[in-house]
Amino acid sequence: MYGQPDSADLFNASRSKVSFAARKARARLALLSCVAVGAWHPVMAEAQTVTPPDQTVAIAGPQIPGESSTRSVLIEKTKKKSKKSVTFENPAEDGTFGDMGPFFGFSTFNGREITGSNNFRDISFRQFPIELQKEVGYRSFYGADQVEGALFGLTTSEALRPLDLKKARFQADLRGIYSSYADRSGQSPGRRLSASYVDQFDTGIGRIGFSAGVMLNDSFLPKDFYKGTTAVKPCNSIGPTASGNCTYDPNSTNALYFPTGSHTFRQQRSDEEQRAYFATIQWQPNEKWDIMIDGERSSRIQSRYRSEFALTEGFRSLTPLEIAPSGAPLRFSGETKLESLGFARTRDEKYTGYGINVRFRPTERLEIRTDLSYSRTERSQTDISASASTNDLVGPGGRIGYTLDLSHGGVPYIEFATPIDLSDHSLFTASAAARRGRDTRRDAIKAWRTDVIYELGGLLETIRLGARYSEHKRHGQLLTYQSDGIPEANVQAGNASCRRGPITTDFLADSGTNINSWAVFDPACLYTAFTGNTDYDIPLARKSGGEQDVSEKILAGYIMGNFKGELADLPVHGNIGLRVTQTRRTTRVARYTGSPDPIIDRSGSLVDFLPSANVVVEAGRGLEIEGSVYRTLLRSAIDGFNLRRVIAGPSGTIERQDPVKAWNMDLSLRYSPAPDTAISLDAYYKFLSSSAWPGDLIMPGGPVLNPALRADSLKKSYIRGAAVSLRQTFSMLPAPLDGLALEASYSFTDSNFRFNDPSATDPANPLYLFVPPSGVPGLSKHAVNLSGSWEKGNFGIGATYEYRSGFLRPTGLTANRVLGPTNYLNAYVSYRIDDHMQLRLAALNLTNEHEVLYRPVADAAAQTSYFGQTFSLSLKLRY
Repeated sequence: MYGQPDSADLFNASRSKVSFAARKARARLALLSCVAVGAWHPVMAEAQTVTPPDQTVAIAGPQIPGESSTRSVLIEKTKKKSKKSVTFENPAEDGTFGDMGPFFGFSTFNGREITGSNNFRDISFRQFPIELQKEVGYRSFYGADQVEGALFGLTTSEALRPLDLKKARFQADLRGIYSSYADRSGQSPGRRLSASYVDQFDTGIGRIGFSAGVMLNDSFLPKDFYKGTTAVKPCNSIGPTASGNCTYDPNSTNALYFPTGSHTFRQQRSDEEQRAYFATIQWQPNEKWDIMIDGERSSRIQSRYRSEFALTEGFRSLTPLEIAPSGAPLRFSGETKLESLGFARTRDEKYTGYGINVRFRPTERLEIRTDLSYSRTERSQTDISASASTNDLVGPGGRIGYTLDLSHGGVPYIEFATPIDLSDHSLFTASAAARRGRDTRRDAIKAWRTDVIYELGGLLETIRLGARYSEHKRHGQLLTYQSDGIPEANVQAGNASCRRGPITTDFLADSGTNINSWAVFDPACLYTAFTGNTDYDIPLARKSGGEQDVSEKILAGYIMGNFKGELADLPVHGNIGLRVTQTRRTTRVARYTGSPDPIIDRSGSLVDFLPSANVVVEAGRGLEIEGSVYRTLLRSAIDGFNLRRVIAGPSGTIERQDPVKAWNMDLSLRYSPAPDTAISLDAYYKFLSSSAWPGDLIMPGGPVLNPALRADSLKKSYIRGAAVSLRQTFSMLPAPLDGLALEASYSFTDSNFRFNDPSATDPANPLYLFVPPSGVPGLSKHAVNLSGSWEKGNFGIGATYEYRSGFLRPTGLTANRVLGPTNYLNAYVSYRIDDHMQLRLAALNLTNEHEVLYRPVADAAAQTSYFGQTFSLSLKLRY
């Protein structure tokens, strides 16, 4: 079986004496144990408070109407005034509201922005140990006291305050996880152990409470892939051309089509180990003081093996046989070299966070709150790969004719012009290459905030004043080294000694393709044979990549009044406020093309005024109406497209652009005619009033963005939508039907926002001139969430269904790729042994759903992934 220690030992020899198999996935992803999300989403107040889910915050999200995760549903929810619970599991990472992705969202912990190594400011909720959390909810509206940035949903998290629990508590979760896709690659079942303890004491110096927890998690991410490269260009030539590759002629009458530069099939084995430790101490020396110190430490080590088989010359000698009306080539013939590539990755990521929160109440009317915090994420990732293409045994120049058929679905069926045994290792000895990549990132935030709250009484109930300051620094370096001129003897030696069997059996068996296996080589063995190096830190001949340092300093102050009174004899409450922010940004970027090019410095400072108003009317008979108007400032990735980003204008000029800002109007109606029934209707309109969508920084020798991405593309853009949700429990029915509960929600979102494809594989014919633009990243036009459960006595059963229509998936935004519609069905059964123990069996993706990304037009499958079903069995203990 692939991935035995002989190959792995070589890969890690320079950094540790432990084999790659022994190191596999010391993936310690756990994080921020003492985390909770306050239920502030303005829909169905009594329905939005849920108990901590037992895996991630994001999975609980779909229980809040209009909210969704990027992958699927709920883990656990406990209804008020009931012990009934619904439980699912899923490796969801990002929470969204209104079916928006993390692109326009924002996440905080204890009111603090925390660090991450991804390209956005959202938090990977898959990292959160859950046991010490309070509640789960999302804030869709904006208040002056909040952190700016939530154009679409602010996820707010708070640590459990041990003294609030008022009793000692121990709980643990032991779980085994099985996936047929992981089993096919020889991986053992996954396992997760989490435990936490909370207690309180009365002492001579006041009340003291503490909480502590640990999470150990060994997991896998099994997937079978087909993908086309993001290099796509317009063509209308037929058959061989002088250059060999297809071309576009504006005077030709031939049909237009959009081929991709290569076609790749990928077998993959990916493992992670997670380790997390977390603690909180709370001290109340008297009634005036409340002091809490929290700390979090986590790390993740991920290993990934994969083997790829590719048709590397996707533009060569093309003859389209069937073209969709959109221009997607569904069937075509061509000529290409074939390639077998071995790849191995290790990623080590660590998170450290701590803070102190002080609440002081000198009088009954006055309260002062202060919070100091530090958050740091560090990532080190090493990739090695080695590849070889087909030789003259296949055909002249190692090329072979083929016909590729994508008309039946998202994975092609390929017929070769002459018989070929793809599993014959001896065919792959040409165009040998070896590569090494090193990606290092360090992201750190120091932050301080203070709030003063004074109770006035009367119509203006309280007034709040506060200040925020943070320093956010990110350093990133990505270097790639590639070998030149590998000796023929090394190629032959590697081909002979590094042959391996398939990584996984039954590869893409559900897809209908005929490409199910090929000649696989061990990546570490092949890399060593080609380069002669056993030290994977030794640079190869050619270096490329870049380095960047970004520093962001934010100073903000706000004033907000909370009012409470009557309007036409109806109770009314809400708030009105103003937030002023100053943002200073310095960006330094270097591009490496053998030697460092000059560093470009870009600095800027902006001041923004963000007013907000929120009104809630209690109309009686279970009806509540809420309206909000507020201004938001979108903070995407610190190294993303927002503040003062440098973009290319006409004739190569440089332009400066402001971040995206928006006026927002939200309206919510919540109706609860009976304790068992809750209905809500939400509507919103957001007017985007600022900058362009620049994309990547302009670096010396780097790509120049086209003029289609100028500021005009964002003027007068809007996002608007509505959501309806219903929750009904049937306690009024006779037994056993009184254990039934149903929930349903539907959201519709529309926008005239347009994001043109930024790529130009053919510089003379950039894609944006030929294909329609995409919309907002992460935005689905339609989303449906349905869930049902029945629990009686010690038994429970339930299921949830989630549907999302297609949306632009953010993947660095170097190319537009749209995820097609998805449908997920999950289910569970549970049995409560006694008051302290419960068994639960959960099943994910019962319909065996797979995902298809399309690029650059509809019908053109750019990536298809299959991941199968996952089952877990857990024992929960609580004392």
